[in-house]
Amino acid sequence: CEDERLVARDIRAALVKGGYHVVGIASHGEEAIRLARETQPDVALMDIHLKGEMNGIEVAGTLVDELGIPSIFLTAYADEETLSMAKEAQPLSYLVKPFDELELCTVLEVALHRHREQQHVVHALQNYINENCDPQAVANAIQREREISKVEEIATQFRIASNIAEHLNDYLELLAAHIEPVAKDS
Repeated sequence: CEDERLVARDIRAALVKGGYHVVGIASHGEEAIRLARETQPDVALMDIHLKGEMNGIEVAGTLVDELGIPSIFLTAYADEETLSMAKEAQPLSYLVKPFDELELCTVLEVALHRHREQQHVVHALQNYINENCDPQAVANAIQREREISKVEEIATQFRIASNIAEHLNDYLELLAAHIEPVAKDS
């Protein structure tokens, strides 16, 4: 998914030369999601800044969450804020432009290998759970984990609110101490 046509063509040419099959090119996030739903690629190469309503980070998040399709970010942006936001989409890798064909194919090959290995682990774990664990016990454990996470989230919000209230109280006491002498003078 690349919004610059010439860059997209160069990437396609490099991938084809490297022995990969490119299922399509999209310049808009919505188009990339539609294409991914239709073709189910092994991986999506994703620019972060795209045409249209969605950015590449949002598209990558949708692809991994809804379709299980991982992404590799190909972007000119390597600042801390962009990188931090990109990590939320769980990319397989992050390649900063400009890059050459060898870099692109190397990153892609390593990322695909890593993804395949992760999938083997996930399938083995699923098989183990299916063969050795009571499905209701697993469902109960997952529900308990969700409840614990929610309680921890509420506790964090309470601590933040408590800290704000404490600071606000300190400021009010300080303000009252300064207002009281002024009131006595008049």
